[in-house]
Amino acid sequence: MLHAARNRFTTIRRVEGWAALAAHYNALCVFTPKIVPDKGNAYASVADGFVVYTEAYCDAKIDANKRGASAEAAALRTLGLVAAHPAEIVPWGTAWRMYDAFDDSETCDESLLCAMQLVAHIEKHLPAYAGRARALLQAYRNLRGAFEREYRALPQAVFQGDLSAGSILLTPDGGFLGLRDFNHSGTDVILNELFCESCVCWSGEAEKDAERMQNQAEQAVLDRETAWRLALACEHYTFTEAEKSGVYTVFQYSLSIPQG
Repeated sequence: MLHAARNRFTTIRRVEGWAALAAHYNALCVFTPKIVPDKGNAYASVADGFVVYTEAYCDAKIDANKRGASAEAAALRTLGLVAAHPAEIVPWGTAWRMYDAFDDSETCDESLLCAMQLVAHIEKHLPAYAGRARALLQAYRNLRGAFEREYRALPQAVFQGDLSAGSILLTPDGGFLGLRDFNHSGTDVILNELFCESCVCWSGEAEKDAERMQNQAEQAVLDRETAWRLALACEHYTFTEAEKSGVYTVFQYSLSIPQG
Protein backbone atom coordinates (compact mmCIF):
# COMPACT_ATOMS: atom_id res chain seq x y z
CA MET A 1 0.00 0.00 0.00
CA LEU A 2 1.62 3.23 -1.20
CA HIS A 3 1.42 6.36 0.96
CA ALA A 4 2.30 9.89 -0.11
CA ALA A 5 2.20 12.90 2.22
CA ARG A 6 3.24 16.53 1.93
CA ASN A 7 3.11 18.29 5.28
CA ARG A 8 5.42 19.47 8.06
CA PHE A 9 4.70 16.37 10.08
CA THR A 10 5.62 13.49 7.75
CA THR A 11 9.38 13.31 7.23
CA ILE A 12 11.75 10.61 6.09
CA ARG A 13 13.13 10.43 9.61
CA ARG A 14 9.68 9.86 11.10
CA VAL A 15 8.85 7.17 8.55
CA GLU A 16 12.09 5.41 9.47
CA GLY A 17 11.02 5.63 13.12
CA TRP A 18 7.58 4.21 12.31
CA ALA A 19 9.21 1.33 10.44
CA ALA A 20 11.52 0.53 13.37
CA LEU A 21 8.68 0.66 15.88
CA ALA A 22 6.43 -1.55 13.75
CA ALA A 23 9.25 -4.09 13.61
CA HIS A 24 9.61 -3.85 17.40
CA TYR A 25 5.90 -4.53 17.93
CA ASN A 26 6.11 -7.55 15.63
CA ALA A 27 9.11 -8.83 17.61
CA LEU A 28 6.91 -8.63 20.72
CA CYS A 29 4.30 -10.76 18.89
CA VAL A 30 1.96 -7.81 18.33
CA PHE A 31 1.21 -7.99 14.63
CA THR A 32 1.38 -4.79 12.61
CA PRO A 33 1.82 -4.25 8.86
CA LYS A 34 5.47 -3.46 8.21
CA ILE A 35 6.78 -0.47 6.30
CA VAL A 36 8.62 -2.01 3.38
CA PRO A 37 12.04 -0.68 2.26
CA ASP A 38 12.81 -0.11 -1.41
CA LYS A 39 15.58 -1.80 -3.39
CA GLY A 40 18.08 0.64 -1.94
CA ASN A 41 16.92 -0.30 1.59
CA ALA A 42 15.37 3.15 2.13
CA TYR A 43 12.01 3.31 3.92
CA ALA A 44 10.96 6.61 2.35
CA SER A 45 11.88 9.02 -0.41
CA VAL A 46 10.78 12.45 -1.63
CA ALA A 47 9.06 12.91 -4.99
CA ASP A 48 7.64 16.27 -6.11
CA GLY A 49 7.62 17.44 -2.51
CA PHE A 50 5.78 14.36 -1.25
CA VAL A 51 7.26 11.91 1.25
CA VAL A 52 6.51 8.49 -0.23
CA TYR A 53 6.63 5.16 1.56
CA THR A 54 5.09 1.71 1.25
CA GLU A 55 3.20 -0.24 3.92
CA ALA A 56 2.59 -3.98 3.55
CA TYR A 57 -1.01 -4.73 2.62
CA CYS A 58 -3.15 -6.32 5.32
CA ASP A 59 -6.61 -7.68 4.61
CA ALA A 60 -8.08 -7.30 8.10
CA LYS A 61 -11.19 -5.76 9.65
CA ILE A 62 -11.02 -2.35 11.34
CA ASP A 63 -14.70 -2.16 12.29
CA ALA A 64 -15.24 -0.91 15.86
CA ASN A 65 -18.79 -2.32 15.82
CA LYS A 66 -17.35 -5.81 15.32
CA ARG A 67 -14.78 -5.48 18.08
CA GLY A 68 -15.40 -7.69 21.10
CA ALA A 69 -14.29 -7.17 24.69
CA SER A 70 -11.42 -9.60 24.21
CA ALA A 71 -10.02 -7.51 21.35
CA GLU A 72 -10.29 -4.34 23.44
CA ALA A 73 -8.52 -6.06 26.33
CA ALA A 74 -5.74 -7.42 24.11
CA ALA A 75 -5.11 -3.98 22.61
CA LEU A 76 -4.77 -2.47 26.08
CA ARG A 77 -2.35 -5.21 27.11
CA THR A 78 0.00 -4.10 24.33
CA LEU A 79 0.56 -0.86 26.26
CA GLY A 80 2.11 -2.66 29.20
CA LEU A 81 4.00 -5.05 26.96
CA VAL A 82 5.71 -2.23 25.08
CA ALA A 83 6.31 -0.31 28.31
CA ALA A 84 8.03 -3.34 29.82
CA HIS A 85 10.12 -3.89 26.67
CA PRO A 86 10.71 -0.38 25.29
CA ALA A 87 12.09 0.33 21.85
CA GLU A 88 14.85 2.86 21.23
CA ILE A 89 13.65 6.33 22.23
CA VAL A 90 12.81 8.69 19.35
CA PRO A 91 13.04 12.52 19.51
CA TRP A 92 9.31 13.14 19.04
CA GLY A 93 6.28 12.39 21.18
CA THR A 94 2.80 10.95 20.88
CA ALA A 95 -0.25 13.15 20.60
CA TRP A 96 -0.92 12.48 24.30
CA ARG A 97 2.40 13.88 25.49
CA MET A 98 2.28 16.65 28.10
CA TYR A 99 4.33 19.87 28.01
CA ASP A 100 5.40 19.33 24.37
CA ALA A 101 3.38 20.06 21.25
CA PHE A 102 2.71 17.14 18.90
CA ASP A 103 4.21 18.94 15.88
CA ASP A 104 5.13 22.38 14.60
CA SER A 105 1.53 23.25 13.77
CA GLU A 106 0.55 23.26 17.47
CA THR A 107 1.49 25.85 20.07
CA CYS A 108 0.98 23.68 23.16
CA ASP A 109 0.18 20.14 24.23
CA GLU A 110 -3.35 18.79 23.94
CA SER A 111 -4.20 18.73 27.65
CA LEU A 112 -3.46 22.45 28.03
CA LEU A 113 -5.25 23.21 24.76
CA CYS A 114 -8.40 21.43 25.97
CA ALA A 115 -8.28 23.30 29.28
CA MET A 116 -8.05 26.64 27.47
CA GLN A 117 -10.86 25.70 25.08
CA LEU A 118 -13.07 24.81 28.03
CA VAL A 119 -12.48 28.20 29.63
CA ALA A 120 -13.21 29.94 26.31
CA HIS A 121 -16.47 27.99 26.06
CA ILE A 122 -17.49 29.04 29.58
CA GLU A 123 -16.62 32.68 28.91
CA LYS A 124 -18.86 32.66 25.83
CA HIS A 125 -21.82 30.62 27.04
CA LEU A 126 -21.68 30.91 30.86
CA PRO A 127 -20.24 34.39 31.53
CA ALA A 128 -21.37 34.33 35.15
CA TYR A 129 -18.76 31.61 35.77
CA ALA A 130 -16.00 33.15 33.63
CA GLY A 131 -14.00 34.53 36.56
CA ARG A 132 -14.04 31.22 38.38
CA ALA A 133 -13.05 29.37 35.20
CA ARG A 134 -10.07 31.66 34.63
CA ALA A 135 -8.97 31.19 38.23
CA LEU A 136 -9.16 27.41 37.84
CA LEU A 137 -7.15 27.59 34.63
CA GLN A 138 -4.44 29.57 36.41
CA ALA A 139 -4.38 27.02 39.23
CA TYR A 140 -4.10 24.30 36.58
CA ARG A 141 -1.14 26.10 34.98
CA ASN A 142 0.54 26.46 38.38
CA LEU A 143 0.11 22.75 39.04
CA ARG A 144 1.61 21.93 35.65
CA GLY A 145 4.61 24.13 36.33
CA ALA A 146 5.28 22.53 39.68
CA PHE A 147 4.96 19.02 38.25
CA GLU A 148 7.03 19.37 35.06
CA ARG A 149 10.43 18.42 36.45
CA GLU A 150 8.99 15.35 38.19
CA TYR A 151 7.07 14.38 35.05
CA ARG A 152 10.06 14.57 32.73
CA ALA A 153 12.08 12.32 35.05
CA LEU A 154 9.50 9.48 34.90
CA PRO A 155 10.22 6.34 32.80
CA GLN A 156 9.49 6.66 29.10
CA ALA A 157 8.86 4.30 26.19
CA VAL A 158 7.89 4.53 22.51
CA PHE A 159 4.24 3.70 21.79
CA GLN A 160 2.03 3.24 18.75
CA GLY A 161 0.20 6.17 20.32
CA ASP A 162 -3.41 5.74 19.22
CA LEU A 163 -5.61 2.78 20.17
CA SER A 164 -8.61 4.27 18.40
CA ALA A 165 -11.22 2.30 16.47
CA GLY A 166 -9.36 2.74 13.18
CA SER A 167 -6.09 1.37 14.52
CA ILE A 168 -7.09 -2.00 15.96
CA LEU A 169 -6.99 -4.86 13.43
CA LEU A 170 -9.53 -7.64 13.92
CA THR A 171 -9.80 -11.29 12.99
CA PRO A 172 -12.89 -12.41 11.01
CA ASP A 173 -14.69 -13.25 14.27
CA GLY A 174 -13.94 -9.85 15.86
CA GLY A 175 -10.94 -10.91 17.91
CA PHE A 176 -7.68 -8.98 18.23
CA LEU A 177 -5.25 -9.40 15.34
CA GLY A 178 -2.89 -6.48 15.82
CA LEU A 179 -2.36 -2.75 15.32
CA ARG A 180 -1.86 -0.40 12.43
CA ASP A 181 -1.38 3.34 11.86
CA PHE A 182 1.82 4.38 13.61
CA ASN A 183 1.52 8.02 12.50
CA HIS A 184 0.79 9.09 16.10
CA SER A 185 3.63 7.04 17.56
CA GLY A 186 6.45 8.53 19.59
CA THR A 187 8.14 8.70 22.94
CA ASP A 188 5.91 9.31 25.93
CA VAL A 189 5.98 9.05 29.69
CA ILE A 190 4.69 5.53 30.37
CA LEU A 191 2.38 6.62 33.17
CA ASN A 192 0.80 9.27 30.96
CA GLU A 193 0.33 6.98 27.95
CA LEU A 194 -1.28 4.23 30.05
CA PHE A 195 -3.67 6.65 31.72
CA CYS A 196 -4.64 8.49 28.54
CA GLU A 197 -5.43 5.27 26.71
CA SER A 198 -7.18 3.72 29.72
CA CYS A 199 -9.17 6.66 31.05
CA VAL A 200 -12.93 6.57 30.42
CA CYS A 201 -14.50 9.93 31.15
CA TRP A 202 -17.66 11.89 30.58
CA SER A 203 -18.05 13.84 27.36
CA GLY A 204 -20.95 15.73 25.88
CA GLU A 205 -22.42 19.16 25.33
CA ALA A 206 -26.13 18.78 26.05
CA GLU A 207 -27.54 19.88 29.39
CA LYS A 208 -28.57 16.29 30.22
CA ASP A 209 -24.97 15.21 29.71
CA ALA A 210 -23.77 17.91 32.10
CA GLU A 211 -26.20 16.53 34.69
CA ARG A 212 -24.71 13.07 34.17
CA MET A 213 -21.27 14.44 34.95
CA GLN A 214 -22.52 15.37 38.42
CA ASN A 215 -24.08 11.97 39.05
CA GLN A 216 -21.73 10.14 41.43
CA ALA A 217 -23.16 6.72 40.59
CA GLU A 218 -22.52 7.19 36.87
CA GLN A 219 -19.05 8.53 37.54
CA ALA A 220 -18.29 5.49 39.69
CA VAL A 221 -19.12 3.26 36.72
CA LEU A 222 -16.66 5.18 34.54
CA ASP A 223 -14.00 4.99 37.27
CA ARG A 224 -14.41 1.22 37.52
CA GLU A 225 -14.03 0.85 33.77
CA THR A 226 -10.92 3.02 33.85
CA ALA A 227 -9.46 0.85 36.62
CA TRP A 228 -10.24 -2.30 34.60
CA ARG A 229 -8.55 -0.91 31.50
CA LEU A 230 -5.50 0.24 33.44
CA ALA A 231 -5.17 -3.15 35.14
CA LEU A 232 -4.99 -4.81 31.72
CA ALA A 233 -2.15 -2.51 30.69
CA CYS A 234 -0.38 -3.30 33.95
CA GLU A 235 -0.41 -7.08 33.47
CA HIS A 236 3.01 -6.68 31.84
CA TYR A 237 4.24 -3.50 33.49
CA THR A 238 4.85 -2.57 37.14
CA PHE A 239 4.86 1.09 38.15
CA THR A 240 7.94 2.43 39.92
CA GLU A 241 7.66 4.28 43.22
CA ALA A 242 8.16 7.58 41.40
CA GLU A 243 5.29 6.74 39.05
CA LYS A 244 3.04 5.84 41.96
CA SER A 245 3.66 9.24 43.55
CA GLY A 246 2.64 11.00 40.32
CA VAL A 247 -0.48 8.94 39.60
CA TYR A 248 -3.05 11.44 40.83
CA THR A 249 -1.55 14.39 38.96
CA VAL A 250 -1.30 12.51 35.66
CA PHE A 251 -4.86 11.23 36.13
CA GLN A 252 -6.06 14.83 36.43
CA TYR A 253 -4.38 15.72 33.16
CA SER A 254 -5.72 12.68 31.32
CA LEU A 255 -9.27 13.71 32.22
CA SER A 256 -8.81 16.96 30.31
CA ILE A 257 -8.24 15.18 26.98
CA PRO A 258 -11.28 14.14 24.91
CA GLN A 259 -11.28 10.41 24.34
CA GLY A 260 -11.73 9.06 20.80
